[in-house]
Amino acid sequence: LGGEPTLRDAEHKDGPVVTDNGNLVVDCAFGPIEKPETLATQLSQLPGVVEHGLFVGLADETYVGTADGVDVREY
Repeated sequence: LGGEPTLRDAEHKDGPVVTDNGNLVVDCAFGPIEKPETLATQLSQLPGVVEHGLFVGLADETYVGTADGVDVREY
């Protein structure tokens, strides 16, 4: 899918982050995502993927903190 996966390291213990259900957390850097709907569908269809952080169709605007303040983006 073109992402760079990284196993998330725990901050307060040795080893990776493990969820309450025993799953590992993998962060995946994709850079700019041209078609978030397509990527969300592809990620959801991968065996072993429990959830992803693409919230397609759930928000009309986002608030992004920047060095100059807050950038409000409407969709």
